Amino acid sequence: MRLTRYGRFHRMYDIAAIFASGHPIVMARSDQSLSMNAGLLVLRIGSGIALAMLFAWGRFPYASVVGISGHSWAVGLVGVCGVLTLCGFATRSAAGFLAVSMAWGAAWGMHVGQRPLEEPIRAAMFAVLYTALALTGPGTLSLESLMSRSAPARLDAGLLVLRLGAGLSLLGCFGITKIGWVIALLQSPAPLSRSGFAQLIRSVGFPAPLLLACCAVLNETVTPLFVISGFLTRVAATIGALGMAGAMYTSLRIGEEPVRAALYVVAFATLALTGAGQYSADGILEIKSASDASLATPLPLEARE
Repeated sequence: MRLTRYGRFHRMYDIAAIFASGHPIVMARSDQSLSMNAGLLVLRIGSGIALAMLFAWGRFPYASVVGISGHSWAVGLVGVCGVLTLCGFATRSAAGFLAVSMAWGAAWGMHVGQRPLEEPIRAAMFAVLYTALALTGPGTLSLESLMSRSAPARLDAGLLVLRLGAGLSLLGCFGITKIGWVIALLQSPAPLSRSGFAQLIRSVGFPAPLLLACCAVLNETVTPLFVISGFLTRVAATIGALGMAGAMYTSLRIGEEPVRAALYVVAFATLALTGAGQYSADGILEIKSASDASLATPLPLEARE
């Protein structure tokens, strides 16, 4: 049956709208698989690059993980596992080891009195990314796939870990701070454009610093809520990735450590490609849409008879 121009327009509109909401049901199976595997490739490569920045780029004062940095054997073992996950070989084992190591580093850092928003939160985000990778597996764009050694993937569980870990940590560690900044700013007699955050954005060369400051606040408070719930995930994750890329650029310009922001870029860019998975509001809506579509499909003539 040939669609009219009106019908084609509405079909394209429906596909674009549901794709933006994170519903893979609309995409063809091949497109869905490509998007998912591209997301897993971003997760692997992005995590590996961030790990290299942490241990190989000694420019920043907090580029360390308690219990790993300073021990050549530990750094070497982490490096080997990082290379394995980057290549997609023995991915689940290597990623599982890295997740446990980074979680231990985050907990030990808190124990020895490190500032939570410095080394511990960064190590915790590494643990989130590598836990998700240990669950999802490397995808088809990997050495394991070429060698036909991949184990069954737990994609939905991995995406759930990624969503909750990235969303809750961003909201709890940075979003709450931004809310406090807004409250203090509203109570201050100084003009909004003179706020320290807006001045920081202006100092690195961004235009409209006050507008971008407001966008950064929303990006670290509202966007994580969408990611956590898994609603409009691709849109929210795309916005989050762009916002954290700006934060990473700002960190580089002012000489701060950019790895924390880079980890959020990796997490959100992955979710922008993969979607939220079934354990999400988008997944529930997807199931409902599929159920409604099956009920609306007319029975074949043979079945009616």
